[in-house]
Amino acid sequence: MAEDGEIFTCVKGRMPTSIDLARRLREYEEKGRNAVLSVSNRSFRFGGLWFCPCCASRLEEQEASFFCNQCGRHLERKIIYFLVEFHPHWTNNAWR
Repeated sequence: MAEDGEIFTCVKGRMPTSIDLARRLREYEEKGRNAVLSVSNRSFRFGGLWFCPCCASRLEEQEASFFCNQCGRHLERKIIYFLVEFHPHWTNNAWR
């Protein structure tokens, strides 16, 4: 991720964030290690490969969050919704 004014851009995926997602990612960076997480009643898993917005390491999916073993931050599961629904990435020569 590269900071671009008020937003971030995923350089590899050619994906600029919305201002709202940029705010959430800044909160993740600031509070990620000490985040107070609420456990969802939902038992579904997102699956797939997810990467830490701060250090680009692979995230481990847990019940309440995605955990980064490299920097120790917890990315809330609800942020994945914003990434999937509103922020397509350029992958394998197509927007996904």
